[in-house]
Amino acid sequence: MDTIRKRIYLAGMLHDIGKFYQRASGSFNADDNNLKKQSEKIADYICPKKENDRPTHQHVIWTNEFFEQMEKSLKLFSSVKDNDDHPFHVNAWATDAITDDNIANLASNHHRPATDLQKIITLADWWSAGIDRPDNYEEKDNIFKGGIRFHNYKSVPLFSIFNELNTGDQTKINSNTFVFKPRKLEVEDVFPIKYVQDDVHDLQKDYADLWKEFIKEFARLPLDSFRGFEESLSFLLRKYTWAIPSNTVDKANVSLFDHLKTTAAFADCLYVASQHEEYKEAFDLAGKYPILKQGYYPVMLLGVDISGIQSFIYDIASNKAAKSLKGRSFYLQLLADAILMKFYRHQAIEAMSAHVLYAAGGKFFMLLPNTPEVKEAIIEIKNEIDTELWEEHKGRLSVHMDVVPFAYHSQFINNKAESWISILNKSEKLQVGALWKALNEKLSAQKNRKFVNLIRDDYDAFFNPQDRRLKVSGKLGQCAVTGDEFQNEQEKVPLDKESEKYVSKSVYNQIKLGQDLKDVDYIIVFKENSDKDDYLKNRARASINILGTNFYLFDKNELIKELPGYTQISSADISTFYCINTTGFLDAEIKGKSITYGYKFYGGNEQAYFRDDDGTVIYSDKNHKKAKTFEDLAIDDKGDSTSLGVLRMDIDNLGTLFIKGLPEKSMSFSAYSTLSFNLELFFSGYLNTIRDENEFRDWVNILYSGGDDLFVIGRWDKVILFAEQVQKRFKQFTGRDDITISGGMVMVGRKFPIAKAADMAGDAEKAAKNYGEGKLKNAFCFLGQTISWKHEFGLVKILKDTLMSFMTGQGGIQPLSKALLHQIMRFKAMKDGNDLKYLWLSAYYFKRYRERYCKDNNADAERFINDITRKIVDGDPQSNIETGSRYLDLLALATRWCELELKLKTKA
Repeated sequence: MDTIRKRIYLAGMLHDIGKFYQRASGSFNADDNNLKKQSEKIADYICPKKENDRPTHQHVIWTNEFFEQMEKSLKLFSSVKDNDDHPFHVNAWATDAITDDNIANLASNHHRPATDLQKIITLADWWSAGIDRPDNYEEKDNIFKGGIRFHNYKSVPLFSIFNELNTGDQTKINSNTFVFKPRKLEVEDVFPIKYVQDDVHDLQKDYADLWKEFIKEFARLPLDSFRGFEESLSFLLRKYTWAIPSNTVDKANVSLFDHLKTTAAFADCLYVASQHEEYKEAFDLAGKYPILKQGYYPVMLLGVDISGIQSFIYDIASNKAAKSLKGRSFYLQLLADAILMKFYRHQAIEAMSAHVLYAAGGKFFMLLPNTPEVKEAIIEIKNEIDTELWEEHKGRLSVHMDVVPFAYHSQFINNKAESWISILNKSEKLQVGALWKALNEKLSAQKNRKFVNLIRDDYDAFFNPQDRRLKVSGKLGQCAVTGDEFQNEQEKVPLDKESEKYVSKSVYNQIKLGQDLKDVDYIIVFKENSDKDDYLKNRARASINILGTNFYLFDKNELIKELPGYTQISSADISTFYCINTTGFLDAEIKGKSITYGYKFYGGNEQAYFRDDDGTVIYSDKNHKKAKTFEDLAIDDKGDSTSLGVLRMDIDNLGTLFIKGLPEKSMSFSAYSTLSFNLELFFSGYLNTIRDENEFRDWVNILYSGGDDLFVIGRWDKVILFAEQVQKRFKQFTGRDDITISGGMVMVGRKFPIAKAADMAGDAEKAAKNYGEGKLKNAFCFLGQTISWKHEFGLVKILKDTLMSFMTGQGGIQPLSKALLHQIMRFKAMKDGNDLKYLWLSAYYFKRYRERYCKDNNADAERFINDITRKIVDGDPQSNIETGSRYLDLLALATRWCELELKLKTKA
């Protein structure tokens, strides 16, 4: 990678850092503006002007100030090494040096570019934001948005990207405004707050406090390699700018981080394309601002989709092998990381962290230069992955990969902007959503062409039964997890000490991942094999090689304990050092050469543990927390066996939200990046906060959480409540009633085959997705009944709790006869059999029951019996239950729930 390319990329990543610094400072003419006199003088050269000669887009002054301060106080940028050179110099700004394309000028001059390279940053900034209108500057008073008036740009917080998301139902209007106050990223504190006029205040102090923390950590970034610096910088910017608006003039719903990231990606792609012979006539850089000519498509959106995830996780050959589930789900996340590493490493691509728009749930999307060399490299990578996955998984997992070349165009007419996307081989003017749709259609089409290149090149390996690779004798046995027959003794590894079953080496490594994930704090990633490999492998909790990338799991104690040889870990030439589920990534003890520091959110690294009477986790040995097995989770309050709950959930209509959700005027790559990040933050990060609450921590395990998909196992009653909390918190997170999540839960015995249970939960989830006329979704299927989250679940829960209180005699009353529960279920069965006698029989029965059990001192019970008697006939319109028939369905579900809970909590 040439040095200019690296400068362009870093300049794109930091081009608007001045927005952060400006909002943390006094105004341009104030004494507390944090600007040197030199910086105040440069406005005439790098800021556009209004008619009154007033400089606009003043944030670029603070961008320049940031570079100069970091260089003067820390020599930071000039200390970043690149192949034993230091090419990222920052000179003090001077009028005669404005055409010097050092990193500070490239970043600061994007509103008045003076060179061709500076115009590349300008174009990238436009492509990221969608458009940059001539009057689009922040230094304004009386800004009005979301029904709220703000006195200046420093009082405008980041608006939630969900506020104006279109769900397709034009009758539903979101009248609430939710915002994020400026703060650093901590997974426990990710919710927006409802905002009204009285909440408006100047946020300069919030920004100032945040800026001080940012600068302290910025000074700690690794400087001994470009790769380590840029990737660690990306994580740091995400930590401190995720809740800062990139622009307070328009919707203010795109984070500064996502704008910086996508600008860096576009800057790199556009620069690489501009240096290629194919694009020598594509860019008109002679005028004041850059123009991409029609008919050129210098950037492409790459999509990568791992197929077979569900069956890979759930389809295991024996219940004994259920212990592999956690490791197999984590393996899939590492597999996606290993695929990404191939794009980072390939010399024809050399992608960087900002190129990734979205990566979760076995999918990722990247922006890449549309050059012949990059396209050839993608084909090469695809063939490598196909070969390696076939050898390892024999078709259980496959990867679909495709691209859509595109260009962004805009034009100004009478100070009004028109902007559009053009896609190769499509003539019409399109919006960004069409790009996602086109790519997803191409990826879907590939699902019927798995391993097509391998089949074409090596037919015998797939279809010739005489080929040695397909011959098996059956004498060596089968892997207890996959069911594959072993081809040699070296493949066999004992499943565990107590079992006579065997698994393959790769499956054994997956099991180890799952067992040790709960005890680790860090993931160390090597780019390739190293002489330190054996040392790390022997000391890591678990290790695995996936597609040529080595992953090692360590706990904090292992890395900081003073043992001979510790320095061998701390000085290892490591690719990436990730902290798990914490953003304190620069606090890590390990220091070494060419390290990238970062963090990863992973749903479900903590599991249900055994605890002593004080609530302290019990350890099976000095290094391992004693985790509960599935059978241990299925224990009731009396210590007897009960059932497991198996839950699957995901967001309703997510594909439509991505393609059509953003209003046309808000469609931009940075907006899509913000939306993707928010979803990842909730499902990969915040879900752990719910699971770790006292209600769930000892009874619920998240086995898989990625993208928008969730798979959970635990004690059945806790899983129902966990599903309720996920639905409630997701609604709070989005601030919307019409962006919904559906799920299905089944109850199974503690020894029930987990693969079958997963399929059953999947069927229940599908039933929820098909709920209501027109498939309204927003539903939950459990105990064999599908109900609406919106109107019905809350009612069912109230009915269940009421029945429980009457059956157990809470509040000192005499417990009611449990015959009531039996009769409700009988009436439900009669209704389902179209026997309408249930209407008068229920009225008669409830009258007799009331006279017998409620006549003394139980007025609450009497009112309850009267209530259900009436509603079984008339429905409950106050609760949006329109018919008596539906009310009886819900009452029967509550009754069944009550019956099961009575068995769980009371002695026979």
